[in-house]
Amino acid sequence: MERNVSPANWLYPDRGMVKWLGYFLSDHTQYMENEKTEEQTVAEEDQQSPNLIANLLDSAWQQHQTISLQLNELRNGRHAPDLVGVIVGYDAGFVYCQENNDQLRVIPVQTIRHIQSLKAEKWWDRA
Repeated sequence: MERNVSPANWLYPDRGMVKWLGYFLSDHTQYMENEKTEEQTVAEEDQQSPNLIANLLDSAWQQHQTISLQLNELRNGRHAPDLVGVIVGYDAGFVYCQENNDQLRVIPVQTIRHIQSLKAEKWWDRA
């Protein structure tokens, strides 16, 4: 026996697919945010000399400055997004950068294209 109830006799109004919109997984939303940042175009910065890169890395490490690194990596014909973080060390041609999301990245110095020191943002200056 099949029991079909007409929508007029339902106890509540059915919202259809709207009721399922809250069930997106956090992994899915994280993936979508990552895809959005990957699609952003990054301006190509000038190639800095190895001596200038070494000097900027040294001063950023000594002064614990937040920096932005652009690498000589191309993804789908475009430069990868800049790495933003703090230099926590360097040794034997490698730089150890702690990004803002607390991920530690080991970067070969030869792959660095451009370094820019960022002004530290104070929490009380945020609008």
